[in-house]
Amino acid sequence: MMDILKLGVKELAEKIKRQELSAREVVSFFAKRCSEKCKFNAIIEVFDDIFEKADEIDARIKSGKPVGKLAGIPVAIKDNILYAGKKMTCASAFMKDFISPYSATLVKKLLSEDAIIFARTNMDEFAMGGSTENSVYGVTEVPQRLLLGFAQLPLEQTLVARFVNQVHSTELLE
Repeated sequence: MMDILKLGVKELAEKIKRQELSAREVVSFFAKRCSEKCKFNAIIEVFDDIFEKADEIDARIKSGKPVGKLAGIPVAIKDNILYAGKKMTCASAFMKDFISPYSATLVKKLLSEDAIIFARTNMDEFAMGGSTENSVYGVTEVPQRLLLGFAQLPLEQTLVARFVNQVHSTELLE
């Protein structure tokens, strides 16, 4: 298999659309990578429906149906972004049982372009800080060799550690 980590979001999406890679292969790659690297505590949950979503996208591509520009791209969202039917805790014990009743606009836009919402990332409780030292899930650990000078928040740390191909960003929707 080609080195998925060297591909940008647009290039990866094009390879999926051209069936050079399947969405399932991409999701499997990142799920495996996350399970091997989760010791960093940047990812707090990988969603259980990612393979089903990947298979749906692959089936649409194979049948010639149109897909969005982010088809099959795994995306991690912060633990304060609502995703209907999924847990959202804001990294707080107080919110430990909260299930999102609806999806945030960001999530709706990502899903409308066929991105796969892959995981929730760690953060400071109620997003009040940038170190995760106040997270109910504990501090995010990132080896210094992975830091590129800008990675100070869990989302950026997740991207640098390359668990998933992209974190939520308005750039994805341009």
